[in-house]
Amino acid sequence: MALSEVEKRKKKARRSNALARAKSEKLAKSVWEERIIIRLLCQLSGREKKFPVLSIPVYELGLDSTDGRTYKYIKTACGRLGATTKIIEDVQNKTFTVIPYFAEIKYQNGVIFAQFNAKMRPHLLELKPGFTTTDYEQFRRLKTINGQILYNLLHSWNSRTATPELPIERLHELFSATKYQKQHWNNFRQKTLDPAMEDVRQAGYWFEPKFIKQGRNIIAVQFLLSIETKLAEEKQQRKDKQTETGKLFAACTRCIFEKHQMGECKPNMRTKLCKFCVANNMRGSAEMEDAPQSDEVADEK
Repeated sequence: MALSEVEKRKKKARRSNALARAKSEKLAKSVWEERIIIRLLCQLSGREKKFPVLSIPVYELGLDSTDGRTYKYIKTACGRLGATTKIIEDVQNKTFTVIPYFAEIKYQNGVIFAQFNAKMRPHLLELKPGFTTTDYEQFRRLKTINGQILYNLLHSWNSRTATPELPIERLHELFSATKYQKQHWNNFRQKTLDPAMEDVRQAGYWFEPKFIKQGRNIIAVQFLLSIETKLAEEKQQRKDKQTETGKLFAACTRCIFEKHQMGECKPNMRTKLCKFCVANNMRGSAEMEDAPQSDEVADEK
């Protein structure tokens, strides 16, 4: 049965772009932490005057409350979320604000109860146009913490025609790269970035990375978020290549002609003619075939 518009909206999490791009002070230890946040956000309409106490049964997270391990997972995740702070940064003005996510969070009888911190109001309730919207069902398919981080980041550009470009230093910061990974790009890409990108793709979110080089070093990664943008770019690349090929062919033809005039051209062993003569003979034959025949020739036929 198809979902109604109201039911679909209840599966959408809304937050400011700055919050979606914000880095947690401490990296999550499990996928349950961010999954709990997104599911709780789905219950906010954005019209509330203040944050209500929200509740979600754990089965909506993909957990079984009768499983003995569930209590351990939820206790660890909620314990960390209660102390989670977001570093909301304004890179251009070089300012940042550290805000605790929750005022309270608890678990009872297979249900999580939580209330967001009032300081989060500008980022969760008083939203400006163009805010980040996340589909919970798609987000739930993510299997890795780094996949969740990248998904949140890409979703913060609400326009699918955008092509965000992130410096390598910013990616190192978001993914909490090790000192070794910061010094070795291939290790960072193979161990962290590539698995995160694959996880996001498997969840059903299309994008295409483009690695920006300066000399031999990768300095940034650009993300194409629209298949139309990618196709337009490939079309322009083909056009540029055809133009370049035409220029090379013209230059080559001029070179052959100059050698032909100077008597330096090399005849082909089969035709005993140089490339320029062969080309001219072929063109001349085609012109003769296309030319209108005289009356005498027509009478003979």
